[in-house]
Amino acid sequence: MPELSVLLCVKDSAEMISAAVRSTLRALPRDSQLAVLDDGSTDATHDVVTRIDDSRLTVYRNERPIGPGAARAQLLAETDSEFVAIMDGDDICLPWRFRTQRKAIEDADLLFSPIVRFGPRRWNLRPGAPLPIDERAMPLHLLLGCALSHPTLFARRAAVVNAGGYRDCQFDDYDLYLRAAAAGSRLRRNSIISVAYRRHAGQVTAAPDFHTRDHGRSLIASAFLNFVNAELGSGDRPESVSGREPSEGWLWPDGSAARWAVLDREMVRRDLSALQRRVLVRHARVSLGPRPA
Repeated sequence: MPELSVLLCVKDSAEMISAAVRSTLRALPRDSQLAVLDDGSTDATHDVVTRIDDSRLTVYRNERPIGPGAARAQLLAETDSEFVAIMDGDDICLPWRFRTQRKAIEDADLLFSPIVRFGPRRWNLRPGAPLPIDERAMPLHLLLGCALSHPTLFARRAAVVNAGGYRDCQFDDYDLYLRAAAAGSRLRRNSIISVAYRRHAGQVTAAPDFHTRDHGRSLIASAFLNFVNAELGSGDRPESVSGREPSEGWLWPDGSAARWAVLDREMVRRDLSALQRRVLVRHARVSLGPRPA
């Protein structure tokens, strides 16, 4: 059993997959494996990957695509290592990534790193802020959104499995983070850039409708609600919801009625602001200690 399995799901990335795989293998420790799943590609992706000769590389193929979340769940089930990491088929793994992350994981269950963005032109580099986020501050970041780059994830398999693994939904990465945090896992980001994140017109998140699709939205909303309840207590979730059918605007799950309800925009701003203040105050107390008398 290898100590580390790197999970790489890819679809129609023949022009970029070689660089992603080769850079990952160069950074990969000896007692590790790179598991690549070609999720129904219609180009030469599978041929490009299978031409790479390395005993640490295992290639799987789905004749029909099942989507990123389900594909990652498939690879998670196919491997059995103590640690798992994520890599994407259009990014570049930096040489020191796994060595530095293996050391840093001692103080975490799910570890992330900053990235450097590049593209669409070759040398158009935009480094991200190399700022760490410790486990005490992470709940506030998760409440405000997702400041974590999924292709940098290095995690204990037990923590991922305990959270329920990957699910088939639009934002399967954020969905996992929320469930892991609610389950008590320690999430943190170190300050060492580990992945060069490629920006290009063909990436999934560049699609015009990516952020408005409804695929698995109820799963993510449920994960967010459970996270808020675990962090603040169930009494802090908004109770005032309208009975209108889902339409434009913010959505929140009405847990008591087990159905979708639409919140007024002003109500959303007020309720989220209250949640943010509660989390901020709580974590300020943890970080700074009690207020002086």
